[in-house]
Amino acid sequence: MNDNHMLWPVAGALQVPASQYLKQTTLWTDYAIWGLDIYDNQPTWFSLIELMLVLTAQHRIDKPLLADMPHDGEGRPVHETVQYLIYYNDNLRHLMFRDQDILPLSERNSTDQNALWNEWLTRVKKDFPHLDFGYVRDAFSDDFNKFSEAVDLLRSAEVEPMHAKRWTSRHLQPLGDAALFPDYALKSDGWDGELDRRFFRRTGEIHYLMLSRASEEIRTVLASLIEERVFGKANHWNKIAKKLQGPDADLQKARTIAANSFAYLPQPRLERYDHLGRDWVSVLRRRSVPFEDALDYLMRITALNEVIYIVEQAARTYGQKARPIFYLDMLGASAGGHVRAASIENYRSHKDLVKKAVEAYIHSYFETEEWQSLDDSAIDCGKAQVALKARFLFSSTHSTAHPKKKGEQAQELLEKAATRSHSIGQAFTAHSRQLGLLTLKQGIGGWYSPTDSLLDALVVANVDGTIELQEFLRILYDRYGFVIGVEEAKLASNVLPAPGETLVSNERRFEERLRVLGYIDRKSDDCAFVINPFPEGALRDEQSFNHRPHCRRPHPRAVGSRGRRPSDPHPLRHHRP
Repeated sequence: MNDNHMLWPVAGALQVPASQYLKQTTLWTDYAIWGLDIYDNQPTWFSLIELMLVLTAQHRIDKPLLADMPHDGEGRPVHETVQYLIYYNDNLRHLMFRDQDILPLSERNSTDQNALWNEWLTRVKKDFPHLDFGYVRDAFSDDFNKFSEAVDLLRSAEVEPMHAKRWTSRHLQPLGDAALFPDYALKSDGWDGELDRRFFRRTGEIHYLMLSRASEEIRTVLASLIEERVFGKANHWNKIAKKLQGPDADLQKARTIAANSFAYLPQPRLERYDHLGRDWVSVLRRRSVPFEDALDYLMRITALNEVIYIVEQAARTYGQKARPIFYLDMLGASAGGHVRAASIENYRSHKDLVKKAVEAYIHSYFETEEWQSLDDSAIDCGKAQVALKARFLFSSTHSTAHPKKKGEQAQELLEKAATRSHSIGQAFTAHSRQLGLLTLKQGIGGWYSPTDSLLDALVVANVDGTIELQEFLRILYDRYGFVIGVEEAKLASNVLPAPGETLVSNERRFEERLRVLGYIDRKSDDCAFVINPFPEGALRDEQSFNHRPHCRRPHPRAVGSRGRRPSDPHPLRHHRP
């Protein structure tokens, strides 16, 4: 039995389960407030992939896709215990990220297909004797060029290609269960390995728990949509991956790696969980959106709800009554612009609020009788050190040779929490930028200014058919705390953050951005509508898809593995399988 039950909780938090592995954790402050672990070095795409790994594991063993929260004998909620298996997927991962011969061979334009096959298979057998690709010839009817095209096509779905160096930390978009891989460190023999938390630090597992804790009504609808859209038989990309995967598609024989210790999410119920669940439902139910596009929307909308959760949870912990809001700069004005200045200060206040929340959480323990009863005697200073270790997993520098008063030990804890690496504040900044919400500029700082890709996701997730522009602005305020125009600024504060005419211009620029993207229909000077062009229903045909005007714009974080620039068109949108 471990001592996880001794960890100091925030108000309303679930007890940390005994199964939670904390042997290597040296500070329990951020984790107590926001969970274990929202991690800055885990890109938003990697978080979505990790979430899909959990869903896929549940699907493969025919368990409910979303976890039910158990209760103890007295009806109190107990943290979920989730364990899942990940399949190594050796063959496909080798083809995607390690093979250097397929494409050069295919570029010879040789009519002797048999020679190409023999040369490639000989090289593989020599360099990677533990891999067997004998099945590939039959799978592609002895056509090496078709095999090469399939490999090249699927490689174009790589995400964050410049983020990870080693091939076992490179990933495809989660286009289906066959396109998923574990993130692991190879053993010295170059074969096998254990899960590595270098890039997958459980942020995706946190998102999974958030979805699982949405209201029962939302969860029921969402689970059905995930089953249909993620694991449905109509996924052509997944069919290509399975074809390249070969024997690894046989789950009875494929190698697996276990993810045993799962994420910890403190609060059993929050309105933010429902917002996230509704956003997923809204995106997935629009069957006219191709799945590869839906994944980009889900990545952005999930990360958006995560960063808002960070600020909201900070406000609750600090005791701030006012609801956190986000001033969005749509004007792109110089650094002296009123809206941008308000947004810069807004971002700084959010970062500061996160720090204040950690301090308030620590001080909540210092105010207890347990801590107050200790004095500065040698015995009690030793007890203080033991208490800080039990409550916060923090080891102070107190020793019998170099005694530290309890106040000095407390100050050490506060300083360590304020200067820790990979803090929740760093994750807030990194993920806000990656999802397309935050702009950073050296010498100025950061401010909130949504990219076109985020605007896409917001329309798809929040507009059913056609609504008035003012209604859309109010929805963005109610669901995300976004302030763009005058009316929402008045709701947020008694004092406007910028002159009224500047806010009007900000709102007009927002409308212009939506118009360029194809989402605005203005009927008159007083009447503009936001249109979501993606209705519910069956997938539209290829001709209709190809005429969708904004499908030609890129997913900035999903670029091909062979040097595509972020400005190049999204590869999957021009290579329909």
